[in-house]
Amino acid sequence: MVSALARSGSRVGRLARLGFAEPARADTLLNDPALTGLTDPLDEVFGDGLPDALSQVADPDLALLGLVRLMESLDKADTEGEGFVGELIAALLHASAGRDRLLAVLGASAALGDHLVTHPGHWRSVTEATRQSAEQRRDEVVGAVTAALANAGLTSAGLTSAGAMPAYDALRVAYRSHLLGIAALDLTAQKAVDEFPHTAAALADLAAAALEAALVIARDEVGQGADACRFAVIGMGKCGGGELNYVSDVDVIFVAEPASGEVADERVALGRHPAGDGADSGLLGVHRRRHALAGGRSLAPRGQARAAGPNSCQPPAVLRTLGQDVGVSGAAQGEDCCRGYRSWPRIP
Repeated sequence: MVSALARSGSRVGRLARLGFAEPARADTLLNDPALTGLTDPLDEVFGDGLPDALSQVADPDLALLGLVRLMESLDKADTEGEGFVGELIAALLHASAGRDRLLAVLGASAALGDHLVTHPGHWRSVTEATRQSAEQRRDEVVGAVTAALANAGLTSAGLTSAGAMPAYDALRVAYRSHLLGIAALDLTAQKAVDEFPHTAAALADLAAAALEAALVIARDEVGQGADACRFAVIGMGKCGGGELNYVSDVDVIFVAEPASGEVADERVALGRHPAGDGADSGLLGVHRRRHALAGGRSLAPRGQARAAGPNSCQPPAVLRTLGQDVGVSGAAQGEDCCRGYRSWPRIP
């Protein structure tokens, strides 16, 4: 008979041939109790088991570690009555599109893997990923934020009820849940070049959805004072053209004017106080103080200026750096924009 040690040594060699950078560690992880039900002694014979599936992803070692962590997190959730483990084992036990997607995501991004460990129920966002319209993404992300605001009972002082998810967290969670699905389809596409336009458009749509949700939070925080300002966002460059990638800079222009149409009301409408006051209590001031949104940035709609109604949002980063806002209230304010543009730092 072949000893257990010999079998282990044989599998370590096979894992090395499959592309694992640390085959001995991978062998140990494959024996982890968290993966019970996902491995089979005959995997090596038929070549269609978990090790072979892991060998197809960008980083097999990262994917395997992420899978162990995810299964451990699911097991903990199961003790709380969620019942996820059995369903995921069934989805991963045999070759399928869902298994390919989940392992591909785990093997491509440690950050997305961390998100899955924190929110184990989101594995379905990966295995059941489908293309969505801009409207679907907007409704789901905005809906998550609206529900969080309703459940948390957000007050004007920013206090939330015990145990409720803050609206900003709800935005981050919803954003990353959608990002999981986009990445899953992208990473497992038969022809990456054909999938790229869909991926770029989906990322831009998700950016627009994140902005819409951020504005819902801002309106809630400002309250009735938001009615003093009309706000629009123009997506520029790759953002405006629907060509975002995962690490794109997002270029936007924010345009605001008093709802009354009176230029004299501009400082009140935009929340800008006379020089020396130093306070920011109005619309733009809200997100100057609290701008940690999905992925750490506010994102804009694609291909158009969106009239978002009486809203509030963070000024563009370059303007925050310069310590100024550029308000546009009719043609009389056009020169303000030109002066702001001319003062931007130039790249040699």
